Amino acid sequence: MMLDSPFTTRHQVARAKLGFARWLLPVADLFALALGAAAAPVFLPAVGPKSSVIASLLPIAIMVLLYAHAKLHYLQGPFEGVISRFRFIIAPALTISLTVLAAAGLKEAVHVIVHGQDSLEPAAGFTIAWILSAGIIGAVLRQLAWFALVSLRNPTNLTSRVAIVGAGPIGSQLAQIINRHFTSELRIVGIYDERLTRVPKVVEDHAVSSMDALIGAVHRNEVDKILVALPLSAEERLLSLLQTLKTLPVDVSLIPDNLGLRLMGTGEHAKQGLDSILLNILRRPLSVEDLAVKRAFDILASAALLLFFAPVMIAVGLAVVFTSAGPVFFRQPRAGLNDKVFHVLKFRTMYVEQSDLLARQQTRRNDPRITRIGHFLRKTSIDELPQLINVLLGDMSLVGPRPHATGMQIDGRLCQEVLREYAHRHRVKPGITGWAQVCGLRGAVDDPALLTQRIERDIYYIDHWSLGFDLKILLLTLPEVLRSRNAF
Repeated sequence: MMLDSPFTTRHQVARAKLGFARWLLPVADLFALALGAAAAPVFLPAVGPKSSVIASLLPIAIMVLLYAHAKLHYLQGPFEGVISRFRFIIAPALTISLTVLAAAGLKEAVHVIVHGQDSLEPAAGFTIAWILSAGIIGAVLRQLAWFALVSLRNPTNLTSRVAIVGAGPIGSQLAQIINRHFTSELRIVGIYDERLTRVPKVVEDHAVSSMDALIGAVHRNEVDKILVALPLSAEERLLSLLQTLKTLPVDVSLIPDNLGLRLMGTGEHAKQGLDSILLNILRRPLSVEDLAVKRAFDILASAALLLFFAPVMIAVGLAVVFTSAGPVFFRQPRAGLNDKVFHVLKFRTMYVEQSDLLARQQTRRNDPRITRIGHFLRKTSIDELPQLINVLLGDMSLVGPRPHATGMQIDGRLCQEVLREYAHRHRVKPGITGWAQVCGLRGAVDDPALLTQRIERDIYYIDHWSLGFDLKILLLTLPEVLRSRNAF
C-alpha cells in the first residue's frame, strides 16, 4: 500500500508503518484474547466447551484489555527507543492473562452479589486454560511483531532528523551533547543561523547554512524536528524566528539555555531522553499515527469513489470532448503540502485558448470563458471528480484546505502578500473539500476579507483535525454542493 506521495522518503514510510503498528497491536491482543478462549479446550480437553462462559466473560475481558491499552505504556512498546523483549512480549502476555483473571473475578463478584455462592461460574479449569492459551498466543503474536518492528528500527529509517537553529555557543554545545548521548535517537542534518557573518562557518563538522536553506530542507522532507538553540534573553529574535518556523509542518522545540544543556549532559537526563529537557513550542499538525490513518482512509475512500463515479466520469469526459475542442482534463499547477507544486486534475470547463493556468483572473459569474457544459459542471462541482485521482496518487487528501493556483492574485497581489498566515495552510495536504467550503466559503476569492475568513477556517481545521472531523466535513459537503452557493 502506498502510504504517501511518490516523493515520500523511506524514513517517512517506515514511520507511517509504525503508525499502523500502533493501531494494529491492540487488535492483535484482542485477537489473542478471543482465540485463546476458542483454544482453551485444546490445552485442557477436560474442561470441555464452555460457550456460555465465553459469551459472558469475553465482553468483560475485552473492556478490561482496552482499558489496559489506554493506561499501560508498555503494551504499545517503546518503538523509537531500545525495544526490550521482556517489555514488548512477556509483559503484554502477562497482561492478557491477567485480563482473563480480572474478567473472571468481576464476573464472580457480580454472581456472588446477585445470586449468592451456591454455584460458581466460570469454571476454574476453563479460566486456567483460557489464561494459558491467551497468554501463549499473545506472546507469539508479539514475538512476530517484535521482529517486524526491529527490522524497521534501523538508524536510517527511524532516527529523528533534527536541525539546529543557532550556531553560537548554545548550538555548539547542543550538537556535542546530541553526538555524545543521543545518536541512537537523533541525527543532526544541519546547523542554521540567520546571521551567517557573525557565527562560525563550521560547527561540529557541519557547515552553517542560512534560514532559507533550512526552509528548503523542510520542504524536501529532510527534517523531522527543529531545535532552537538561542538565548532566552533574545526575545525579539526568537519571536521573529518562531513566526517563520510556525508555517512549517515539523515540531519545533526550544533549548532552555545553558542550564538545560548542563542537565541534558548528565547521565540521568541522558537516560530519560532529550524531551525531558526541551520546551516543545510548536507541534506538527498531524502525528505519525494521524498521517497513517488519514492516508489509509484517503486510499480506500478515493478508490471506492472512483469506482462508484466511473460511469459519470466517462459520460462527462465524452460530453467535454463533443461540446468544445481540446483535452478532457485541465491540469493546473497548485501549491500543496510543504508548498510543493503539483498538477490538480479537473474536467475542462473553459475554452482552451482562454484557459488561465496561473489564475491571474479568477472566475466570475457568467464568465464568457466557460463552455456551455462547463457552467453545469462547475455549479454541481462534477468538474472536481478527477481530483480523486490526485488523492489516490498522494498529492491531495479528501479533506483539507482547498489548493490555490500558484499565481492566484487578489487586488493585484499574491495571496501570501495579502495575508501573512497564508502559508500555514500548506502544513497539511490540500483537499477536495474542506471546513471553509462547508461553511459557505466556496468559489472565487476576490476580496482580502474573504481570503482571511477562508484561512481562519483552514487553520482551525488543521489545529483540530480528527478522523471524525473529516467524516463530518464529508457529510456536510453533499448538501453544500446541492445548495450551489458561490459556485459559478
